[in-house]
Amino acid sequence: MVLAELGSVEAAAGRAEVAAPYLARALAIAGTLPASAAADAISVYLDAGHTAVDAGDAGAASAHFRAAERLLRTSPARDPNALVEVLLGQANASTRLGRAQAALAAAGEAVRMAEALYGPQHARLVGPLSALAGAQRALGRNADAASGLRLALAIAQRDYGADEENVLSLRNNLALVLGAAGDRAGEQAELRLLLQAREARFGDRHPIVADGQQNLGVSLAASGDHAGALAALGTARRIYDATLPAASAKRAFPRLKQAQVQLDIGEPAAAEVMAREAGAILRQALPPGHFAIGIADCLLAEARIARGAVEEGRALATRALPGAMRAPAEQAAYAARCRALTATGSATPG
Repeated sequence: MVLAELGSVEAAAGRAEVAAPYLARALAIAGTLPASAAADAISVYLDAGHTAVDAGDAGAASAHFRAAERLLRTSPARDPNALVEVLLGQANASTRLGRAQAALAAAGEAVRMAEALYGPQHARLVGPLSALAGAQRALGRNADAASGLRLALAIAQRDYGADEENVLSLRNNLALVLGAAGDRAGEQAELRLLLQAREARFGDRHPIVADGQQNLGVSLAASGDHAGALAALGTARRIYDATLPAASAKRAFPRLKQAQVQLDIGEPAAAEVMAREAGAILRQALPPGHFAIGIADCLLAEARIARGAVEEGRALATRALPGAMRAPAEQAAYAARCRALTATGSATPG
């Protein structure tokens, strides 16, 4: 339907206020169309769903994709190609809404249908496989997610080349699930390949390269390669400092990890410098009480205790702990260290 297509074009161009009336009118018409015009209504719901995903409105996207799915499953002229697209959209929307089981079911059906329609090595499998991996990762099934992402990456790399942006995104996702599965060697291999591609495209002083160095440093630290971690994190810090605004919170992240690594290897003076710098940056960039500020203060407290200022450090850790406790699950280790400081004066519980 032309109205929906116009709305999608306007939304893609960043003109959401222009797109909204077109899409609203198209959706109103779609709801009144007879069964014989189901294909037109499905097209409207698909356009509206994709536009909502791009706008970050996963709830609206899910509703639109569900409407399209109902029509597709009841239409006499069922279109399996469109159903794969709808299921893929539904899976991605469900993942963003935290509905991992629903995403798993939709993505799994999309993969099975795509394999039957196009074959097991077709490029049309890349999207469903990636969506399935996202759902599996949300459910903690990281080994399954890695298997699917390896296949998706192989297909995409074969058809689009190793340096195409979607291929690099798949490689990044594969690195994430390998790390979550505890395969640090595999994670680091993928991160290094990703870094090489990013440096070749953007040069070695681009913030996206710093992102890769930051991720590599975190992985190296987790595998016990402290020297390698500090080198990668230092590179990330220098690139961020040279390319980002002074008040960018990103500038603090390699400093936070560097401080933790330096504490782990018995360098509290260096850790104190990094923690203080991170805290100063975060106080410019984030509202008071943000968990990242709490983490910076906890690391500073640990450094102060290690340098002999025990009561000062414990008092600082006590003040910082409520903020650090609000950190997301992937940052829980920082909060645990801080909690131990308030209890024992040591980052090691007990």
